[in-house]
Amino acid sequence: MTHLKLQNVTCKHRLHVPHLDLNSGMYGLIGPNGAGKTTLLRAVAGFLPIKGNIDASSVAIARTGADILLSGSTVAQHLRAAEHVCDRFDVGYAEELLDSLGVDKRSKNRSLSTGQRQLVACATALAARTPVALLDEPFNGLDAPTRTRLRELIIAHAAATPDWLLVLSSHRAEDLVGLVDQVITVHDGTVNKPTDLESQRPHYPVLTGSANDVEQALALADALPLHQSSLGSTAKVHAWSPVPFPADTTAAAHVTVSYLDDGQLIDSLVSRAHESARTPQEES
Repeated sequence: MTHLKLQNVTCKHRLHVPHLDLNSGMYGLIGPNGAGKTTLLRAVAGFLPIKGNIDASSVAIARTGADILLSGSTVAQHLRAAEHVCDRFDVGYAEELLDSLGVDKRSKNRSLSTGQRQLVACATALAARTPVALLDEPFNGLDAPTRTRLRELIIAHAAATPDWLLVLSSHRAEDLVGLVDQVITVHDGTVNKPTDLESQRPHYPVLTGSANDVEQALALADALPLHQSSLGSTAKVHAWSPVPFPADTTAAAHVTVSYLDDGQLIDSLVSRAHESARTPQEES
């Protein structure tokens, strides 16, 4: 089975991964710029020295921005070079991906835009057909239609490769919505365990009702308010509950409850990771 395991890993005196154990699936790695996402991916790919232990199936990485290195003078030459480096590299598949993304394999590497270089890096990583793929901010520099097309190709690749493990990093929740089921938050170099979105959703209710009723519901459930707005006498509170928010609480307090969509939930998980880092004694 495809796996990626890290135990007591430190890197560059800043990154710290107490324990991370991933099996096949699609994971979103999220945190603000400078949090340590790129350092983690480069460490897993073997590009940075570490202390600790990393146990992983064969890995391919798509770097981002200035880290992207293309071989040869054209995209086609880059793909041929990748074929020599990686035994399983599928040149035809890479060309098919790039054609679908609007990148001509005859293009000169020096003429490629930032977004096009990003697409070549992603196609190279997918065409390596390794059990583990690491995509570092793959949507950087892409317009909306191209971003959508890349998402479709990633989903299609995953569907055709059941035992595939993908870690995709971003600093924006919208990049992960509809693409991953689990997220790994990173804050100030600390990498947290993966969180399943569906299992966490009941912990993040949105309560609507009179201010007094909402306050009563929060108290009954021992929940913490995260964000509050009001319109006239009606209050709307995004909250965090240590247990799945109990339905009988809303009935008793005369409030209605809804739950965050994936984008809002991912943002809340990132915010909570930040707050937990500020107050390490608080149970997360």
